Amino acid sequence: MANTWDTVRLSSRRSLEGDEFIYVDGEKEASIIGTGTEDYFSSGWYYITGEYAAPYHGVTIKDTDKGRINTYRWHIEDPIPFEKSFTFIIEHGGTNDMPNVEYASVAFWYQTHPHP
Repeated sequence: MANTWDTVRLSSRRSLEGDEFIYVDGEKEASIIGTGTEDYFSSGWYYITGEYAAPYHGVTIKDTDKGRINTYRWHIEDPIPFEKSFTFIIEHGGTNDMPNVEYASVAFWYQTHPHP
């Protein structure tokens, strides 16, 4: 996987407490388990630094009044290789089980040749 974008409309900062779980090629147990949504995007403390752009990650929108956050992460230096399948889950529940939260995301991968 090469990069991810995530947009969240949330009712509380606690909505960002969801951990990421990454399953590669049909794994039964996640090979990558994270510690929180903002941590996955190389931030922390609910994006306390606000909007910024770093070479491989950043926050393009942080509107606290409207509860909107838009983030990106490029996996250039830490790609996640896979051959058959790839599942990426952001946890929603436990301490971040908040109503009125909307998630939208997209992931891209790049390959050098077609596969059968």
